[in-house]
Amino acid sequence: MIRDYRKRFGYTQAKLGILVGMEASRVSDYENLRYVMKVDTALRFAEVFGCAIEDLYEWIETDASETEG
Repeated sequence: MIRDYRKRFGYTQAKLGILVGMEASRVSDYENLRYVMKVDTALRFAEVFGCAIEDLYEWIETDASETEG
């Protein structure tokens, strides 16, 4: 999702990294799902893109029986 927004805005990973206060390599890590963003990190991206935090995650529906313990 971050890659989609970044490209839509015409940012390089380096430029986006500057805007959110991290190295370009970390932006790449988030784009390639090597790390899951914490809420405070997602908030920084959402502020740059002008979107909701929820827009930065891919949501997968699960069967309720799979999540109940």
